[in-house]
Amino acid sequence: MKATDWPSFEEGERVLVFLNEDPNSDYYLVTGLIQGKYKLSDTNQLGVTDAERENARKVFGKEMTTDELAREIL
Repeated sequence: MKATDWPSFEEGERVLVFLNEDPNSDYYLVTGLIQGKYKLSDTNQLGVTDAERENARKVFGKEMTTDELAREIL
């Protein structure tokens, strides 16, 4: 099933996903709809396309790698 503003996933893609536990079920939901999923490039940059990197810049205030993000949130 696909829905507008919800991220879609492809088998084998590398992503960073922010999740929240659904209190009414045993499932997890992507936080912030499409903004809760970030494709990872071969260099572990958040976002693969220009549009995805721009979205990451808007959310995090700068381009960053997954290592940089991990240092900031831990």
